[in-house]
Amino acid sequence: MPLPERFNFQHADLRRAGAVFVRGPDRLPMLKMDFGDLKGSLPLERLPASLQLHADGIDSELLALVPEALRYVRQVRAGDPVPSELRDGRPSWLPRPHVMQRAVGAVWRAVEGPLALLENAAPVHKNGGFDGAARDLARQLLGLFPDVTIAQVEERVTGVVSDLARVDWLRRATAVLQRTVGELAQFSAQHASNGAGDLARRSALQLRDITIWGTEQAIAADAAVGDINGLLAEPELLRRKAWPAICALRALALDVEPIILLWQAARDRPEGGPRRRDLEDILRLTLQRYAGFDPALFMPKPVSMAAGGFDD
Repeated sequence: MPLPERFNFQHADLRRAGAVFVRGPDRLPMLKMDFGDLKGSLPLERLPASLQLHADGIDSELLALVPEALRYVRQVRAGDPVPSELRDGRPSWLPRPHVMQRAVGAVWRAVEGPLALLENAAPVHKNGGFDGAARDLARQLLGLFPDVTIAQVEERVTGVVSDLARVDWLRRATAVLQRTVGELAQFSAQHASNGAGDLARRSALQLRDITIWGTEQAIAADAAVGDINGLLAEPELLRRKAWPAICALRALALDVEPIILLWQAARDRPEGGPRRRDLEDILRLTLQRYAGFDPALFMPKPVSMAAGGFDD
């Protein structure tokens, strides 16, 4: 049975403008409510009983998708699309335009377009699409595909550009994780004789395996989009080779983000850097999320894939 396209909740409380699903401090999904002077939150697991929802109703079906959706997006509101990661395994997010810009340049260089064509083709709209001139250029440059339409060529180029940009962003997100582990390890070495150093060391060790796994996924994604001409000739390669690594790294990046932000805030405190309480909070969150780290948690589910598996 295909998944719904959008979170079209029926219950009035789920459709209120101030209602949003997010992951709480414990990283478990919750409904935050902001109705003017009335603010509150409720764990997702308590919603069906609190709202007296039918177990086989559309709202219960949609609520069951919220935890998986929050692995790939920061929040879910009524009317939001169900992430394509759950529907067909396609990454649903795009980096900022300047990252897309770099990817556009990489595509034109790969097809050996003259510099003038590269300069004309580089601009992209804020939604990540190409303008009419770039579509025409794509058709000229990809004339080796005489049996496809301009729209199909544009779709191919847009897909390759999008995945190149995602991998570019993820490469940098992985570098931030690597740097965080290194800084924690360095802090622990400088404070080896006290408890603060021990707290930092335990967090660094806990994050080390996650960092290694994330780096391996980044390398896999890099390799998957390395052959730009091959991806343009055979778009299905995007689905088989690039998408799983992209989706897995995106889930990891969103999951580990609170720890990185917590460390950065502690490190940059104007009063003199991390306090013991800061490091206790980092270790608590790290152990809570990554004790017994299971990489499968971040990989798109095979069933979901078959059904179609930082500030950006």
